[in-house]
Amino acid sequence: MLKLACIVLLAIAAQPRGGHAMSGGEVVSDASTYSFQAAIQPRITQGGTAVGLNLCSGVIIQGSALNTATPPVYADKYYILTSATCLLSGVTYDLYLGTNEVRGVTTPDIAGITRADVTFHPEALTSGMQKSDLAIISADAITTFYENVNSGKRLTSASLPSISTSANSYLTNSVNMAGWGYPYDSFGGVSPRLRQLNSRVVPNWYCSVINFGKPVSSKHICTGGLINKGPCTGDAGAPLIHRGNNGNRVIGLATLVPASGCQHSKPGVFTRLGNYLTWIMQVTNYNPDD
Repeated sequence: MLKLACIVLLAIAAQPRGGHAMSGGEVVSDASTYSFQAAIQPRITQGGTAVGLNLCSGVIIQGSALNTATPPVYADKYYILTSATCLLSGVTYDLYLGTNEVRGVTTPDIAGITRADVTFHPEALTSGMQKSDLAIISADAITTFYENVNSGKRLTSASLPSISTSANSYLTNSVNMAGWGYPYDSFGGVSPRLRQLNSRVVPNWYCSVINFGKPVSSKHICTGGLINKGPCTGDAGAPLIHRGNNGNRVIGLATLVPASGCQHSKPGVFTRLGNYLTWIMQVTNYNPDD
């Protein structure tokens, strides 16, 4: 155990330093790099006016559902998998799909999605988003937009862990993450450009010690605490991507983003999607071996 701990700490120490918060890793210059990613803007109504809240993230996944044919048959349907934290603050939601920039964008790709189109993981609601921080947007408009020749965009759907890799720890593996969160604590707003950074998976015990008081469990994946880098405000639902022999797979979504700020070199915490394949399949008919 001591030998493993030393290896892990050396791996953390060897990671790149400098920069700012998570989304401050580097700007994503090519929209096709994360063409499966969605920017989500929750909205509330104040004094009769719709007010946009901080952007957060999700990923497009492909499932299926019965269509309106006679008799009905199963047809492809596209969903947005995100964090419950991302959606619970809003009443309606606007979606920007497959883009690396929201600065100056006035018209979302899909607007006015309501809570009726959202399925929250039951445990997320009963735990105050401390556990199973997941939600799925199932609006038909996502499929319409996706299949209309991607509505002029080059969209793709994300691959999640397969059944055979769902229990992988990914310990010390290199991973990427991308999100719209604050480039640094005092920024006071989301990044207008999608940003990414590279990190490594670290043990959950290390994550628990550094993030004392947070309910880190085996259903989470933690990434090394880079100096001034990590998930920040606005990064809820940001994907954690493992680039392996079986292609790029989204293995986690950002959760438990530090309220104390993200320039404290704390490990990032992500909901481990391999633990939730059964629930995702039940809601979307997603095929984990595609």
